[in-house]
Amino acid sequence: MTEILMTSCVVTGRDKDKRALERFLDSLAQKRAWSSKIAFGLQVVADEWLSNLVKYAFGPGDDWRVDVEVREDPNCVRVDIRDSSDNCLDEVNLRLQTAKMSPICALTGGRVGLMVLGHCADQVVYSRKGDQNVAEFVLY
Repeated sequence: MTEILMTSCVVTGRDKDKRALERFLDSLAQKRAWSSKIAFGLQVVADEWLSNLVKYAFGPGDDWRVDVEVREDPNCVRVDIRDSSDNCLDEVNLRLQTAKMSPICALTGGRVGLMVLGHCADQVVYSRKGDQNVAEFVLY
Protein backbone atom coordinates (compact mmCIF):
# COMPACT_ATOMS: atom_id res chain seq x y z
CA MET A 1 0.00 0.00 0.00
CA THR A 2 1.21 3.50 -0.79
CA GLU A 3 2.10 5.68 2.17
CA ILE A 4 1.43 9.40 1.80
CA LEU A 5 4.40 11.11 3.36
CA MET A 6 3.34 14.74 2.92
CA THR A 7 0.05 15.83 1.46
CA SER A 8 0.76 19.49 1.01
CA CYS A 9 4.12 21.12 0.85
CA VAL A 10 3.05 24.49 -0.51
CA VAL A 11 5.11 27.00 -2.45
CA THR A 12 3.48 30.30 -3.40
CA GLY A 13 4.34 33.42 -5.36
CA ARG A 14 4.43 35.30 -2.08
CA ASP A 15 7.20 33.15 -0.62
CA LYS A 16 10.45 35.05 -0.28
CA ASP A 17 12.38 31.80 -0.06
CA LYS A 18 11.78 29.58 -3.07
CA ARG A 19 14.01 26.88 -1.53
CA ALA A 20 11.26 25.57 0.77
CA LEU A 21 10.52 22.70 -1.63
CA GLU A 22 14.21 21.83 -1.94
CA ARG A 23 14.61 21.70 1.85
CA PHE A 24 11.44 19.64 2.19
CA LEU A 25 12.64 17.05 -0.32
CA ASP A 26 16.17 16.94 1.16
CA SER A 27 14.79 16.32 4.63
CA LEU A 28 12.44 13.64 3.37
CA ALA A 29 15.20 11.87 1.39
CA GLN A 30 17.43 11.78 4.45
CA LYS A 31 14.69 10.58 6.83
CA ARG A 32 13.55 7.87 4.43
CA ALA A 33 17.10 6.89 3.37
CA TRP A 34 16.32 7.12 -0.33
CA SER A 35 19.04 6.28 -2.82
CA SER A 36 21.16 9.14 -4.16
CA LYS A 37 19.57 8.56 -7.60
CA ILE A 38 16.09 9.20 -6.20
CA ALA A 39 17.15 12.08 -3.94
CA PHE A 40 19.04 13.87 -6.71
CA GLY A 41 16.37 13.10 -9.31
CA LEU A 42 13.63 14.54 -7.11
CA GLN A 43 15.59 17.74 -6.56
CA VAL A 44 16.21 18.22 -10.29
CA VAL A 45 12.63 17.38 -11.25
CA ALA A 46 11.05 19.63 -8.60
CA ASP A 47 13.38 22.55 -9.32
CA GLU A 48 12.95 22.33 -13.09
CA TRP A 49 9.16 21.94 -12.94
CA LEU A 50 8.75 24.79 -10.44
CA SER A 51 11.03 27.01 -12.56
CA ASN A 52 8.94 26.22 -15.65
CA LEU A 53 5.73 27.04 -13.82
CA VAL A 54 7.05 30.37 -12.59
CA LYS A 55 8.49 31.24 -16.00
CA TYR A 56 5.73 30.05 -18.35
CA ALA A 57 2.50 29.26 -16.50
CA PHE A 58 2.02 32.28 -14.32
CA GLY A 59 2.13 35.92 -15.32
CA PRO A 60 4.21 38.56 -13.57
CA GLY A 61 2.59 39.46 -10.29
CA ASP A 62 0.19 36.49 -10.40
CA ASP A 63 -0.78 35.07 -7.04
CA TRP A 64 0.17 31.45 -7.58
CA ARG A 65 0.31 28.31 -5.48
CA VAL A 66 1.89 24.92 -6.08
CA ASP A 67 1.01 21.88 -3.95
CA VAL A 68 3.37 18.93 -3.72
CA GLU A 69 2.44 15.42 -2.61
CA VAL A 70 5.07 12.72 -2.11
CA ARG A 71 4.14 9.04 -1.93
CA GLU A 72 6.46 6.13 -1.34
CA ASP A 73 5.89 2.45 -1.93
CA PRO A 74 8.41 -0.40 -1.78
CA ASN A 75 9.44 0.06 -5.43
CA CYS A 76 9.36 3.80 -6.09
CA VAL A 77 8.77 7.36 -5.00
CA ARG A 78 5.99 9.37 -6.66
CA VAL A 79 5.78 13.14 -6.59
CA ASP A 80 2.65 15.01 -7.72
CA ILE A 81 3.06 18.73 -8.35
CA ARG A 82 -0.28 20.51 -8.72
CA ASP A 83 -1.01 24.01 -9.94
CA SER A 84 -4.05 25.93 -11.17
CA SER A 85 -2.52 27.71 -14.16
CA ASP A 86 -4.12 27.67 -17.59
CA ASN A 87 -1.38 25.51 -19.15
CA CYS A 88 -2.37 23.82 -22.36
CA LEU A 89 -2.35 20.11 -21.50
CA ASP A 90 -1.82 18.90 -25.07
CA GLU A 91 1.09 21.29 -25.67
CA VAL A 92 2.89 20.24 -22.47
CA ASN A 93 2.43 16.53 -23.24
CA LEU A 94 3.65 17.02 -26.80
CA ARG A 95 6.73 18.91 -25.57
CA LEU A 96 7.46 16.22 -22.97
CA GLN A 97 7.27 13.44 -25.55
CA THR A 98 9.33 15.36 -28.13
CA ALA A 99 11.99 16.19 -25.55
CA LYS A 100 12.30 12.57 -24.43
CA MET A 101 12.86 11.34 -27.97
CA SER A 102 15.16 14.07 -29.28
CA PRO A 103 18.93 14.35 -29.15
CA ILE A 104 19.93 17.34 -27.03
CA CYS A 105 21.42 19.17 -30.02
CA ALA A 106 18.00 19.12 -31.74
CA LEU A 107 16.07 20.66 -28.88
CA THR A 108 14.89 24.26 -29.12
CA GLY A 109 12.42 26.50 -27.37
CA GLY A 110 13.08 25.45 -23.80
CA ARG A 111 12.80 21.71 -24.30
CA VAL A 112 16.20 20.96 -22.76
CA GLY A 113 14.68 21.26 -19.28
CA LEU A 114 11.91 18.87 -20.27
CA MET A 115 14.50 16.42 -21.57
CA VAL A 116 16.26 16.60 -18.20
CA LEU A 117 12.92 15.89 -16.47
CA GLY A 118 12.41 12.88 -18.71
CA HIS A 119 15.82 11.51 -17.87
CA CYS A 120 15.71 12.12 -14.11
CA ALA A 121 12.22 10.66 -13.67
CA ASP A 122 11.44 7.14 -14.81
CA GLN A 123 7.87 8.19 -15.62
CA VAL A 124 6.32 11.58 -16.25
CA VAL A 125 2.55 11.92 -16.53
CA TYR A 126 0.90 15.29 -17.03
CA SER A 127 -2.88 15.57 -16.74
CA ARG A 128 -5.71 17.92 -15.91
CA LYS A 129 -7.83 17.02 -12.87
CA GLY A 130 -10.70 19.41 -12.27
CA ASP A 131 -9.25 22.91 -12.26
CA GLN A 132 -5.69 21.73 -11.59
CA ASN A 133 -2.73 20.60 -13.65
CA VAL A 134 -1.05 17.56 -12.15
CA ALA A 135 2.48 16.55 -13.05
CA GLU A 136 3.34 13.12 -11.63
CA PHE A 137 6.97 12.06 -11.52
CA VAL A 138 7.92 8.48 -10.64
CA LEU A 139 11.45 7.50 -9.67
CA TYR A 140 12.60 3.91 -9.10
